[in-house]
Amino acid sequence: MDIKIASQHLLNSYGLYPDKHKSQNFLISEKVYEKILTAAEVTAEDVVLEIGPGLGFLTTRLLDTVKKVIAIEYDEKLKALLNTIASSYPHLELHWQNVLDFDERNLPTGYKIVANIPYHLTGKILSKFITSANKPSRLVLMLQREVAERICARAGNHSLLSLSIQYYGQPKIIARVPSSKFYPRPKVDSAIILIDHLQQVDEMQEKKFWHLARIGFSSKRKTLVHNLSAGLHKEKDELKTLFNSVNLNPLARAQELEISDWLKLVEVEFASDYT
Repeated sequence: MDIKIASQHLLNSYGLYPDKHKSQNFLISEKVYEKILTAAEVTAEDVVLEIGPGLGFLTTRLLDTVKKVIAIEYDEKLKALLNTIASSYPHLELHWQNVLDFDERNLPTGYKIVANIPYHLTGKILSKFITSANKPSRLVLMLQREVAERICARAGNHSLLSLSIQYYGQPKIIARVPSSKFYPRPKVDSAIILIDHLQQVDEMQEKKFWHLARIGFSSKRKTLVHNLSAGLHKEKDELKTLFNSVNLNPLARAQELEISDWLKLVEVEFASDYT
């Protein structure tokens, strides 16, 4: 049965309707599901966390392969439908709560996140898991296309959002997904994003990095030296000397630096002034 027809049938059978306030737009493309699973590289040994299983189309595809799926769903109107799936798949564990309240510390090391997440919670979900002491080994997520492209930006187009992901891991757009691949059809296009090579960072370095980055991006049209001079209460000439000492252009703006450049600045002397 066509996935769109199947979606409509399930919604009608359980007396449900998509809730736009919960970002409920259901993926109806078999090819896109295949791309998600391929990017996730799921195996029979994997434990997968799925955020927002919805009608269960991705959930059942994961369950056919992996050791266990832990699905977090906020909308209790979906209980009857998802409990029916759980009755056929004993390795499906359902949690009825806001994902932001979920304690990921109890998940096994190396778990993966594979999900079509609620778009309005994208930033909070990413922040929760990539900064966690128990990070996933990889995330494969469906995001709003514009957000995915901002996350994967390179030097010249960086923002605090792209820095906030690339400081911890390596993001990559797997595929762009038009709005026609969802039911009901949303107003925005989407993209599948992979984030892997997630790493734990030194707590003090993390503190310094974000203090520096927030000051640096306080005014994107001004040079980084200008912003840091105002925010760190340092003379511009002193900062220019420090920039030259780590081979950075004193005229550069915050969005022009790579992660490695920010780390160079963290390591130089003035970074120790706000420990």
